[in-house]
Amino acid sequence: MALGNTGHRASDGARMRRSQAGKVNLIGLLLIAAVVGGGYFLYVYAPLYLDNLDAKSTCEKTLNEVWRLKDANVARERFVMNVRRLKTIEVVDENGVVERVPAIDPEVEDVYAELDQTQDPPLLILDYDYDRTVTAPLLNKEWTFHFNVHCEQDTGEVKY
Repeated sequence: MALGNTGHRASDGARMRRSQAGKVNLIGLLLIAAVVGGGYFLYVYAPLYLDNLDAKSTCEKTLNEVWRLKDANVARERFVMNVRRLKTIEVVDENGVVERVPAIDPEVEDVYAELDQTQDPPLLILDYDYDRTVTAPLLNKEWTFHFNVHCEQDTGEVKY
């Protein structure tokens, strides 16, 4: 009983696929470019976005600390103090000296703070808009992104 020929012979379809294996597929190339470009954008943008999330969290924590005082100016000053402590970045000045400065550095007068007495209980509001400029690695191009930090806290009595 003969087991037959054990040598495998490629069919015409398999031979055709092997001959096309070295060619570039335009769709695949576009997908790879999109993934690389998206990854690069995330590498540049994600740290800025995460810093903004930290600033929003700091805003909420600040209002949780000062809601009993019902004073918008105290809330504004504490927010500025707390957000400056979040993260520092290195900046090169005109003389070439590297300095460490707060990544988000608001001035007290740039932060909008209000105690809205028209609501019952009164509402404490903080709002801050800022821009962050980053130099994209490899491209040496500066990009500016706009961010907003907004939070509200009622100043009513806590009822359990």
